[in-house]
Amino acid sequence: MAQILHRETGEVLFEAEGLTIRETLFEAYRKKVELHSTDLRGADLRGADLSGLNLSEAFLLAADLHEADLHEADLSKAILRVANLRGADLRGANLRGANLSGADLQGANLRETFLREAFLHSVNLSSVNLRGANLRGVNLSGANLSGVNLSGANLREANLRSANLREAYLRSANLRSANLSSVNLLGADLLGADLLGADLREADLREADLSGADLSGADLSGTIIKDIRFGIKKKNGEGQLYIAIPGKIELLDAERVTNAAGAVMEAIGFELKQINEPIIGSFFKELWFLIKKTFTPQQIEENIEKAKDALEAIYLDKPMAEAQSDISTSTAALIKSIEHLDEAVIRLARIILVKAVIDGKTVLLTTTITLDLGRLLDSNPTLLHDPAQMYKLLTSNSQERSLPSQPDVGMVE
Repeated sequence: MAQILHRETGEVLFEAEGLTIRETLFEAYRKKVELHSTDLRGADLRGADLSGLNLSEAFLLAADLHEADLHEADLSKAILRVANLRGADLRGANLRGANLSGADLQGANLRETFLREAFLHSVNLSSVNLRGANLRGVNLSGANLSGVNLSGANLREANLRSANLREAYLRSANLRSANLSSVNLLGADLLGADLLGADLREADLREADLSGADLSGADLSGTIIKDIRFGIKKKNGEGQLYIAIPGKIELLDAERVTNAAGAVMEAIGFELKQINEPIIGSFFKELWFLIKKTFTPQQIEENIEKAKDALEAIYLDKPMAEAQSDISTSTAALIKSIEHLDEAVIRLARIILVKAVIDGKTVLLTTTITLDLGRLLDSNPTLLHDPAQMYKLLTSNSQERSLPSQPDVGMVE
């Protein structure tokens, strides 16, 4: 005889002759038996239809719920430790405060599942779709979240310490004040993510895309950041154009450089927002641009790479893939505009273009800005005022692949 017991008192809540436990549960539900706080530890509920059931505070330790239908079920404060929930349908289920530590949720459908305050330590959520999920304050320490879709999810103040988020999709996710220490974010997509005040100590961010991410106040000590893609956006989607030309320069020449650099920004996908007053004598000018509404951050990043490649191709006299594009035309005009200048540093969002005189030779270099360099320039903006120092910094740190030094190379006639 199959029996359903109360988890604390051991009282028989329902029993049935000749039925399996899953059939007994369904029969109890049909007869409107209260099923919260039931003892279902180790129960075989594979493929069971438990949709809409009130199983709050149920004891489901090590239960087999493989491909079970639990959509809109109430599992708040349930004990689901090391339960098998592979392929389970948990759409709209209430798992608030549930203990799912060590549970296997691979392939489960968690769309619109309520997981606030749930305990998910060492849970397996690989390749699960958690887009837009509310996971604020959830404990996901040590969890396997590789390849998981968490775009737009609320992970504010969540504990993700030592979790595996390799190649996870975290676009526009809210990770404010989250614990991401020692997390594996190799190849993760964090485009536009909010990481304000996040703890990223010793996190692995190799090959991660942080384009447009807000890292204000984040702790990045010990972070592994090789080959990281770091964005050009600030909090409100801004990109900086900074022009530094030491020594005397005619205002007409300065205007020509400014217009040419501005045209590159426009071609990348920005529109002018603000012009700060230049410092004359030497010429230092800062302009701020906003991403055009018709461009996505991903398109901006792709165009930044195209602009960097175009600048390199022009002064190394290499063929360009898109010879007639706005990017190729504007970058050619920019190189032309600094042709008669001895030295200049131009920051175009996430690109640095340096012209300097080193050991009596004119050299040119262009590279994209990594996270470390971006932080250094933000904290020491006057570095941009010394082209020779900037050139030596970039080449000595091997910040990106530097370009060959050649006297007066590739100037456009």
